[in-house]
Amino acid sequence: MYILSNDDIHSIFHDQIFNGAFLVEVLLLHNLMARRKRTSPSVEFAANRINALTSIDVNLDLGNGKTLAAYTAKKEAVAQMNEGYNTALSKLDGLLNDLKNEEKKLQTLSGEMLAAVGVKYSKDSSEYEKAGGVRTSERKRTARKPKTL
Repeated sequence: MYILSNDDIHSIFHDQIFNGAFLVEVLLLHNLMARRKRTSPSVEFAANRINALTSIDVNLDLGNGKTLAAYTAKKEAVAQMNEGYNTALSKLDGLLNDLKNEEKKLQTLSGEMLAAVGVKYSKDSSEYEKAGGVRTSERKRTARKPKTL
């Protein structure tokens, strides 16, 4: 079974995002909650076929390595891979949620930093402008149209 730890997911995500491999997927998932987990129709089909073959002979051997035991082992291996994939998706969903929360905190802190510069140096100072704010004296005032009667 292929199960990734949170550290594995973090390192894969970190390495791949800079290589561009997950970039498109992350952008597509930006507005989604959790990824849809995968089911395997092949595993379900194989399970039904195994039940049918078992009714012929529990130790069925059709030659050339085509045994019921080998078929069952292959079905189980694919089922475990699918479970590992779904587990990795769940962990990646958690990582994406953590990332979104940290981005919100960073956005809040960015606004607080600009506000603090405005308090310390005033909102009409060059320091406020250097920090990314628009000086009060440079704000465009919208001209109000006079009321016509």
